[in-house]
Amino acid sequence: MVAGSMMATHVASPSCSAPLRPSTASCRWWSSGGSTSSTAALPAWSAANTATNRRHGMMPVIQRMCFATSDYCGAGGSSLAPVAARCSGIGIGAGLSVSVWRGARGGIRCHGPRADRHACTASLPPQPTTLDDVVATMDETQLSALATEWGYEQLGTRLPDGLTLSVLSRAVPDDATAFSMKQLVLGVALPLSLMCAGYAWMAFMHSIIPGWQQAACWVLIGTGYFGLFSVAHDAARMALLPDGHELQNVLGSLVMAPSLYSLEAWRVSLLVHYAQPNMLGEDSSGWQPLTKARLAAMSALERRWAWLASTTPLKLFGSVSHWLSSWGGFNLKKYYPPMRLTMLGSWSVPFWFMAIAWPALIASGGLAAWFDCWLMPWLVFHFWLSTLTLLQHTAPHVPFEPPGPKYDAGQAAVNGTVTVALPAWLEKVINYANYHLPQHLAGGVPFYRAKSATASIEAKLQPFVNRARFNGRLLRNLVERWQVYDEDKRTYVTFAQAVAELDAQAVAAASASPAT
Repeated sequence: MVAGSMMATHVASPSCSAPLRPSTASCRWWSSGGSTSSTAALPAWSAANTATNRRHGMMPVIQRMCFATSDYCGAGGSSLAPVAARCSGIGIGAGLSVSVWRGARGGIRCHGPRADRHACTASLPPQPTTLDDVVATMDETQLSALATEWGYEQLGTRLPDGLTLSVLSRAVPDDATAFSMKQLVLGVALPLSLMCAGYAWMAFMHSIIPGWQQAACWVLIGTGYFGLFSVAHDAARMALLPDGHELQNVLGSLVMAPSLYSLEAWRVSLLVHYAQPNMLGEDSSGWQPLTKARLAAMSALERRWAWLASTTPLKLFGSVSHWLSSWGGFNLKKYYPPMRLTMLGSWSVPFWFMAIAWPALIASGGLAAWFDCWLMPWLVFHFWLSTLTLLQHTAPHVPFEPPGPKYDAGQAAVNGTVTVALPAWLEKVINYANYHLPQHLAGGVPFYRAKSATASIEAKLQPFVNRARFNGRLLRNLVERWQVYDEDKRTYVTFAQAVAELDAQAVAAASASPAT
C-alpha cells in the first residue's frame, strides 16, 4: 500500500457524547496479504496502530488494527488514549471521523467539517515525523515484526535522556579488561594456522589445483588474516598488552603491514570514531554513508560510480576506499608536529612489506603467485572488514547526526551500534570482531572478552541494544534498500528514489525561477 493510503476509518456516532470507557473492541490481525487471523477482545486504547510504509522498509509482517464499537465514539486506537475524549468537547460529532494512516508521517488524522477537524487535530498527540521517532513509539509486538522484516533479532529503542558515556560504561563488568596471555596466544595461533593451511594446500597442489579449491584457499587465508588484523586492532586501541605499549606498537605494525594499513593512521581514525560515533561528516574513520546532499552535488559520471559502489555487491568491499583515504594524501600537516615523525615511521612499514614480500612472490611464481597469495586474500579480508563495519553501524532507524547540540554520544554508541552474531567457529577465527559495542563503552576490553562483555551490556541495557544474526535478508537489505542516507528523513532510501526526488526538486526549482 502506498504512503498516505488510508488504513482504517473510525466513524463517530452522531449521538455520541460520552467519554471513552474500558470496554472491548473487535481486533483483526492483518498482514501485507490481508486478514490472517481471528478477532480478539482488547481494550480500545491498547490496540496498537503503526505508522509504517513499505517504501521506507517499515512494513511489519503483522499490524494490529481495532474497530471500535459505538461505546467508543468511534475512537479505537492507542494513539487516541491521551485525547480528552468527550466527543462534544473535541468536536467529534456528526460528520467527523478519525482515520489511522500509513506513511512516513502516518498516525491519527481527523476528517469532517473544518472547524471541528481543527479542534480534533489540536487535541491529538503529536505524531512522529522521522523513522527513528516512529520506532521509538512502537510496542514490543511491532518492534519484533519490524525487526523480522529488516533481518534483525531485536531493534533497540532510544536511551533515556542524560545517559552519558561515562554512565553507560558502568554496564561493562570490571573483569572485562583483564589480560590473559593464554587467550592472546590462542587468538593468534588459530587464524595463523588457518592461513598456513591455505598456503600449504596451494603450494602442495601447485599448478594442478582446481579452481574451487584455489578460491577456498583464498577465503581461508583472507578470513584468517582478518582474525590476525583484530589482534592488530587491539594494539591500535592499546588493549593488546596493557603494560607493554612499545611492544604492542611493534607487534601491531608488523601484523597490520600485509593489509597495507598504517597502525598510527588506523589508531587516529579509531579514536575519532570512538569519540564521535555516527556523527555525520565527522566519523569518517568507521564509514560515512552516501548522503542525498552529496549525491546532489555529483556530476553524471560521479553518480554512475556512486551507483556501482552503493547498489551492487561492490558495496561489500567499500573499505578499499577507506584504505586509500587512510593515507590522507601523505599530508603531514593534518597531524600535530609531535606526531609527524611517528606517522612517517608508521607509514613506512607497509611500504617495507611491499618492497620485500611482493618481489619475493613475483620472483617465486610470477604475477600469479602475487595474485593468489596476496591480492585475492587481501580482497577477502576487505570483504569482512567492509561487511561487518557496515552491519555494525547501519540500520534504517539508526540516524547519522550532524555535529550540534542534538548529537548524543551515548545514544550513538549504544543504539547506533548493531551486534551481528556469526557461527561460533567463525567468531573464534576472526577473534570476535563482530562484538563491537564494548569498545565504545570501555576501550580497554580485549578481543577475547568482547563476547562476554557484550552479553553483560545487553543484560543491563536490553531494550536499547540492536541485535542480529548474520542472514541473507539483512545482507540484501544492506545492498538493495539502504543505499542513500536522507538527512531530512534521517533514514535510508534507495538510490533510484534519491535520484528521482533530486530530479523532481530540480524541476520544481526551475519552474519556480522567473523566466529570463
